[in-house]
Amino acid sequence: MRFSVCAPPHNALLNGPSLTAAAFIGLISVASNRRVQAAYAVTANVGESGRLQKIGGLQPKTEAAIAAGQTDICIPIGNRTHWYQIDNTIRMEIRPHFVSNVRQLAEIMLV
Repeated sequence: MRFSVCAPPHNALLNGPSLTAAAFIGLISVASNRRVQAAYAVTANVGESGRLQKIGGLQPKTEAAIAAGQTDICIPIGNRTHWYQIDNTIRMEIRPHFVSNVRQLAEIMLV
């Protein structure tokens, strides 16, 4: 499955499997009439069973979330060791939530 998103402020084209979790949350938000936590970012590939799969490029994705003003980021639990490889000054600027499946993700991101 491939997703593309045109994101402000520079209308950058974003695509790839790491967007599947964000697309899932958007769909569930609309279907359940629940809002997405505005200050939360997510990067994860959703597998067929609903499990969140590891992603690449965690540091630049985290830096982008911080630059966008996000306070929290949801990351696949499989990336936990990668999180601790990111420079501490970056990690101190955003709170991670390690999640293993879409149910946990929805519990964290939807209000």
